[in-house]
Amino acid sequence: MATGFIRMEEENERSHEAYIGEMSQMEVVKLQELKIDLETERKELEQRVKEVEKREAQNDLERKGLLVEKEKFKAQNHTRRIWNRSSGNFLVSRIQ
Repeated sequence: MATGFIRMEEENERSHEAYIGEMSQMEVVKLQELKIDLETERKELEQRVKEVEKREAQNDLERKGLLVEKEKFKAQNHTRRIWNRSSGNFLVSRIQ
């Protein structure tokens, strides 16, 4: 009877080891799937970062262009044209 018990224990241990082996394979597969998912997500995030950086660069260029236009407009507004009736021309003076 003791030998039967020992055999049963050995079979249980073998089946347990096989189960653990299967679990390890399942875990490996799950980890590989997770790794693939994370890599895909990383690539998507990198692409989004590139798009945001591109938009920021475009916004910076537009902002600089608008600042140049603003300075031109300010310079134009600082020039006053006065009609000179006697000469029929505009007199231009700078407003300080």
